[in-house]
Amino acid sequence: MPVHGEVHNISGGFSRGGPTASQRKKYVRSVSSVAENFSDEPWESDLVFTRADLWDVVPHDNDSVIISVVTAGRKIHRVLVDQDNPVEVRGYLELRTTFTDGAASRTESIRYLVVNTNSAYNILLGRPALNRLRAVSFTHHMKMKLPDLSGKVIVIKSNQEEARRCYENSLKTKRGVVMVIEQPPTSDSRMELEPEEQDEVAIVISRHLDAFAWTAADMPGIDPDFLCHHLIIDTKVRRVRQRKRKFNEERRLVKANGKWRMCVDFTYLNKACPKDSYSLPSIDALVDNASGCEMLSFLNAFSGYNQIKMHPMDESKTTFMTETCSYCYKVIPFGLKNAGATYHRLMDKVLAPMLGRNVQTYVDDMVEASHERRQHTTDLEELFATISKYHLKLNPEKCVFVVEAGKFLGFMLTERGIEVNPDKCAAISP
Repeated sequence: MPVHGEVHNISGGFSRGGPTASQRKKYVRSVSSVAENFSDEPWESDLVFTRADLWDVVPHDNDSVIISVVTAGRKIHRVLVDQDNPVEVRGYLELRTTFTDGAASRTESIRYLVVNTNSAYNILLGRPALNRLRAVSFTHHMKMKLPDLSGKVIVIKSNQEEARRCYENSLKTKRGVVMVIEQPPTSDSRMELEPEEQDEVAIVISRHLDAFAWTAADMPGIDPDFLCHHLIIDTKVRRVRQRKRKFNEERRLVKANGKWRMCVDFTYLNKACPKDSYSLPSIDALVDNASGCEMLSFLNAFSGYNQIKMHPMDESKTTFMTETCSYCYKVIPFGLKNAGATYHRLMDKVLAPMLGRNVQTYVDDMVEASHERRQHTTDLEELFATISKYHLKLNPEKCVFVVEAGKFLGFMLTERGIEVNPDKCAAISP
């Protein structure tokens, strides 16, 4: 296997069940039903340590077993074997890793945890990986042995010089260690549906085409009697006379899709409005609740703020002057203080029967998460019926239906749990 470079922190492996809460609970319950289960893989070999393995070992006082492996085309040094450190886990990624002693080699796909910690080691090779490899490490002999797939035994010697250097670095508590990870290949999150499932999803979407808006004219807006945006002005704030606005090329905002966005400076109006203390949900809690589901659909509202009308008494407060005349907003404009709180208050009221059960939402980002594949079509039907009742419109360009994985609030959600976002990995990859 060609080596494309070297990496000079990755922590390896989920133990005790897996990445999701349900898998870990299942693991705990399985303790009460222990069964004899011996592996009879044809490639497995007896791993024996003898006195002959000590001939190249430098006398030591409990040195760690430090080896080198090839991962994703990079040779990784300072791989610590058989550790189980409690760390803050940010996600995980799966990399093909090669173990070799020069005479024999073995390549396996290993799931590594991405952790938030300073460490003197580049990879922590823990029990899950060792069990999968059928590997055995012996600190007295300073070696790790594992069988290859042909029945031979791979003997990997520990680098004692590197081990002592790592130990010295670990004593320096303020020493910074840079974590470098290989960007995992971007997997296609689309899934192959059975013809019957495709027909069911297509029927549900076609039945609710009125839930989408292709232009601003397709948005009737939320009924003001149900919810509208009211400005609470501090009467002690001094009034400011607005100036005529001049728009030039530098002040025009172009969105990612190439369309223009109208921007008005509401600095003085925002200063006069106290902050709305309506609390937004915890992003970590939303991501945890949406992860580990078999099927996902990601939805986004069409110009969300513009679907909520301003209170009639407050429309004049958004007035701005141009070269021809003065204008005011009848809907919530972008850049207005407390607009996000008002919009999330709307989502909490509209989606109240579904929130936390099969829908997670943060402002205008929504994810329909079904724990069972066969339930997803029913969940979509319920969501469409709910938002249509209040005339909330979706943006068809930003909606993705029936996928196994996708990004939500910067995190990659999959059936296996929360994975590393490839876009964030690309920012720190070599």
